[in-house]
Amino acid sequence: MNDNLIEITKNGQTKSPKLPDHLKNYIVDIDGIICEDCPNEDIERMKIVSEISGAKEKINALFEAGNIITFFTSRTNEQHKEITENWLREHGFKCHKIIFNKPRGGNYIFVDDRGLEFKTSL
Repeated sequence: MNDNLIEITKNGQTKSPKLPDHLKNYIVDIDGIICEDCPNEDIERMKIVSEISGAKEKINALFEAGNIITFFTSRTNEQHKEITENWLREHGFKCHKIIFNKPRGGNYIFVDDRGLEFKTSL
């Protein structure tokens, strides 16, 4: 993380980093957002799923503009890591990080001390 994002309180303590207002930290699901939906149980299909039209261009433009791109997926680190990383690389998606093991099933409630904005598509 960029040291310029670290804030120091008047007591000399550090606060959690905060991006400048013009940059965003995009947390993006994979299945159903950048590629066709594929359940974890269908490992072979994960290797060949189709991209969703326009997703790569949108993600890569956000990345190139300096935003942070993190893929957050219900795919598991143990079974799907290599397949997922290879698919993203082969299809030219840019990102800073991939987080695996998102809880499955949806109906998410996020509790955070930072502002959150939610969208169901790019």
